[in-house]
Amino acid sequence: MKFKLSGVLCSKLDIIDDAEQTPGHSREMTRFRHECYEPIVKAMIKLRPADKYTDLSEVWNTVNNILVKHSYKIVNSEFHTDERDGLTDAEFEITSIEE
Repeated sequence: MKFKLSGVLCSKLDIIDDAEQTPGHSREMTRFRHECYEPIVKAMIKLRPADKYTDLSEVWNTVNNILVKHSYKIVNSEFHTDERDGLTDAEFEITSIEE
């Protein structure tokens, strides 16, 4: 599953819907929406990652801590910054680590 943070303070979270959904994938997306969506948005507002000279490790660690708490792990991440090194958007590919 993939999601993107963008917008003001990178507090807009969009789930990137893969075309090949399985029932398990759909349940994983629903669980993510219920458990992780709001905490990530609130954390981004508090962190203010769009300010200049963004410490990308803080963004990654903040998102990762929320995900791990809810049994997800980051598989891949990509960050985009502007000319002031302010975060414009970030994409995360995650997977469930529930057994």
